[in-house]
Amino acid sequence: MPPDEPPNRRMRRAYPNWDGSERPWTPDPTTDLRELVAFAKFPFAALAPRTAPLRYQFWQRGRAHFVEATPVNPDIGLATVADLDVMVVVAAYLTWLHDHDGAPYDGTLTLRAAAILQTLGKTSGGAQHRDLHATLARLTNTEITTSLGAYGDTSFRLLQHVRAPNDKGALTLTIASWLWTEVQAERIVKIDPVAFTLRGLERRLYSWARVHLGAVRNEWRVSVPRAHAAIASQDALRKFRSRLAQVAARQRLPHFLVQLERGGPNTDLVLSRRAPVTAPNEIRLTGLGAVDRETTPTETVFSPVTFPDDD
Repeated sequence: MPPDEPPNRRMRRAYPNWDGSERPWTPDPTTDLRELVAFAKFPFAALAPRTAPLRYQFWQRGRAHFVEATPVNPDIGLATVADLDVMVVVAAYLTWLHDHDGAPYDGTLTLRAAAILQTLGKTSGGAQHRDLHATLARLTNTEITTSLGAYGDTSFRLLQHVRAPNDKGALTLTIASWLWTEVQAERIVKIDPVAFTLRGLERRLYSWARVHLGAVRNEWRVSVPRAHAAIASQDALRKFRSRLAQVAARQRLPHFLVQLERGGPNTDLVLSRRAPVTAPNEIRLTGLGAVDRETTPTETVFSPVTFPDDD
């Protein structure tokens, strides 16, 4: 292989300008942003500032699971959905390490604070740096216990530890092995940088749309009471439904639409694509001619969440 080519096809596709050097990683927000599927689906962080623990129980693939987030120091509080944007940068870096054959990884990564802010589309002023350090404090203060680990129940902090080894703005982040395992298993999803302009409920709904619709599904729906539980909202159900209606009126999610549909006594939250995808009418196998196939799209990328029946 010529020395100026990356070691595998995936890396050539992701990093066409890779030259074989050990240059510092610099993310391209238009191509490199990744979110963990688990963070996109389940409430690993609070929708709004919160000091009380949150716990969500659900069914997935016929098994009962749970996610519990607890603030180590209640005065600092839980990480929020907005704080998880930093974990998108972390996941993007871990994805790069996973694709970069032979790249050293010891459970830590070092990034400049200014680089994190730039990736998130923020300026690099004093207020932004203070907000970033407050975000990092909440991420290290949030203890996660979940049954979603590969080896049974597991506990970790969203960030195990953060330190500034020098006065040049560099931050060394210690990452839980659970996050690295999720990236190695490629349980990640690409996101649009426009998502960083969304906050609270809109940001969470974008993640739901991105992960539940996958690559080929056009619509995903869930009852409003189930959405209320799954999103770990502190609002009363009626106020939560009103907030959903406001999001549906604004329609600010990139690539996706938010709708509320009344069906009998219940109201459903419906997430759909702005530009629907269609399956081909037929597929061709070499030597076998055309094979007819159903045109109804099916989920082939991610398994949607299943919820227990309402009481």
